[in-house]
Amino acid sequence: MSAFVGLYSEGSLDVDGLDSEEYGFTLTFTASNLNGDRTISIESLDVFIVFDVNMDIRATMSGKIDDSNHGFVECVTTASFKLLESESFPYVGTLRCDGKGETWVELSVIDSVQYQIRADTDGDGIADYGPVIKYWSEF
Repeated sequence: MSAFVGLYSEGSLDVDGLDSEEYGFTLTFTASNLNGDRTISIESLDVFIVFDVNMDIRATMSGKIDDSNHGFVECVTTASFKLLESESFPYVGTLRCDGKGETWVELSVIDSVQYQIRADTDGDGIADYGPVIKYWSEF
């Protein structure tokens, strides 16, 4: 069986010439392995990026990621990711993904060098994994 990939995106661009440039798009994507026994899909992933006049870049996202073997998570940026145009990694921002049974995982930026991951793997509302600190260069 051959792999199936469906890709759809649409977006907008608003440039006012004075304050910032804003970009937004929505992505829906499904892929399956060659055996056809596993699929991964991204449903209505909304991404919004702003390039500010002071050279900051702000990014937010929300959407659903589904893996046929592991289930789905609903992800949302709870604090905008911000980075300087001259940098490769953000200096602030938080992404939270909620899964089945009140479980969640959260990636929080510490600075432009490090981020941390915390998770509630049993759904009791308390992080039982982490915080684990990682380096962006290992991402």
